[in-house]
Amino acid sequence: MLHQEDKHLEDVIEKIEYQEVTDTITICIVTLKNEHSVIGTYNDYMRLYEQDICNHHAYRDAMDKVTELEYYANKKLHEMMCSQPEHTGNVIHIEKLVIKVKNK
Repeated sequence: MLHQEDKHLEDVIEKIEYQEVTDTITICIVTLKNEHSVIGTYNDYMRLYEQDICNHHAYRDAMDKVTELEYYANKKLHEMMCSQPEHTGNVIHIEKLVIKVKNK
């Protein structure tokens, strides 16, 4: 289940699972809807916390990585959009016509 602060990522996440790998290591596996997975880890080497707190730390680590991936994907999409010509066909001709009218 997504934490409240991560609701904006709801559209990209398929499921979240936790595994206690050893007595001290917990992993959080976030499976994205594009079938890729992101893994967050937490090492409670001093064994100070209950399992739900270890899960939370592993979850935060995974969600930070998902956020970085989303930022990177959005940045690349923005770069692609900016590199495309803004106008095509008739729009260019209309703009030229408007410019000519303003110059007269």
